[in-house]
Amino acid sequence: MKIPRLLYRFRPLSDELLAREMSALKDSYLYAPPFSAMNDPMEAFYETGGPEDHLLDTLLATTGKSTGEMYRMLSEMIKRFALVSFAGTHKDLPMWAYYGSNFAGMCLQFESSKLEIGDFQNEHLRSVTYAHKALPALTIAEVASLEAVIARITRKRSEWAHEKEWRFITGAVGPKHYLDDALQRVYLGPRVNPEHAKRICKILQRRPVEVLQGKTQGFDLSFQSIQTPCDEGQCERTGAGSFDSADHEYDRP
Repeated sequence: MKIPRLLYRFRPLSDELLAREMSALKDSYLYAPPFSAMNDPMEAFYETGGPEDHLLDTLLATTGKSTGEMYRMLSEMIKRFALVSFAGTHKDLPMWAYYGSNFAGMCLQFESSKLEIGDFQNEHLRSVTYAHKALPALTIAEVASLEAVIARITRKRSEWAHEKEWRFITGAVGPKHYLDDALQRVYLGPRVNPEHAKRICKILQRRPVEVLQGKTQGFDLSFQSIQTPCDEGQCERTGAGSFDSADHEYDRP
């Protein structure tokens, strides 16, 4: 599937998580948690073992190894994987409710091509597939195939399909810094605390980032700009590198 030009990440701004989110925004990073921290207990579900294992165990007996040992190594590798999830739009109302503090949080808009330049270099950006059934168990022949493994850990039940999720599969848990202008916009929910909005605007006042405030009218959700991007010549250094307009697209027609 073609990677979308823009990716969106919904973030909570509840009192207990505010300091964490402000720190990530200030220092220009996204935190990659382990799969075990996800809210879906079936996240990263996979099974191992195929009908050929009995025969392979017989063949491997002379080497002192077994298919079970190989599967344990695979399991340990997958436990070290982490992910950073994105949505395909900032106007998904259930996403605002689930992940955006019930419309009091924020949604970050990234340009995917620039996001892949910082700490996400060489990481795997994949779309999530949705289905009613899990894929068949991994066979011993597939254990060495990273794509076969990723196909399992980027598959979710069809009830989650409205999220249209993309995710970076990272090799380690922890912060992943992005380049100065990978973040283009921050959308604030219509219920955002005004003090939270002020803090966000202050953090981003010397960044090439636009801040927009949401409002509702009837069944419509719209956003209005409350802070324009900083002029490129005045931008501060953030994230994975210093801002230099000559290295970015601001100078191009």
